[in-house]
Amino acid sequence: MASNDDKTCEEILKSPDIMEAGDWLKRYPKGLFSSHAISEKEHNGTPLAPVVARLSAAGAQRVVIHYAASGQGHILRAVIVVLPTGPAGRQKVFAMDAELSRLCEQERAKDHGQKYLYYTMD
Repeated sequence: MASNDDKTCEEILKSPDIMEAGDWLKRYPKGLFSSHAISEKEHNGTPLAPVVARLSAAGAQRVVIHYAASGQGHILRAVIVVLPTGPAGRQKVFAMDAELSRLCEQERAKDHGQKYLYYTMD
């Protein structure tokens, strides 16, 4: 069953305002996933690089940044995770969702066979 997030993500992935997370991190190596911190060590928020690394290690097919232009740079608007198709990979990625959804102050996702997880920074 496709979710509303799947439709949103499919539209965003057709837009020119996306970048692979690895490319984003080359440009913005100190970029944040969230202004909220996972641990007390991260006073300025949760860094994006370890989140992307963990999602990739868990089996995400792609991690894509949706951005908006701002002056001479870009602002991260959302992170789109292309979910693995196999059950083991999906379980690993969804295991991270509770933490990531909390950081983005959004409702936790449940696996309904969707293609994407969508984390907004609004």
